[in-house]
Amino acid sequence: MAPAAAVSLLVAHAIIPSAVDSHHLSRKWVIIRAPLYLFGFGTLFLEIILFIYAFANMTFLSEFYPRFWQ
Repeated sequence: MAPAAAVSLLVAHAIIPSAVDSHHLSRKWVIIRAPLYLFGFGTLFLEIILFIYAFANMTFLSEFYPRFWQ
């Protein structure tokens, strides 16, 4: 998920504005930036939530796989 968020935010924040300003892309492409930002930040938020959830369940993992931690 991290690569998807990174690519989405990179395209929305750097590639599209640069290509539109240099006239390689038409102005219609600016409309795509908002969904890309939404997807990128949504994915980043989901990654943070999943990381916190995994960190909170580390005690469960050590009980479920006791030999792994020894």
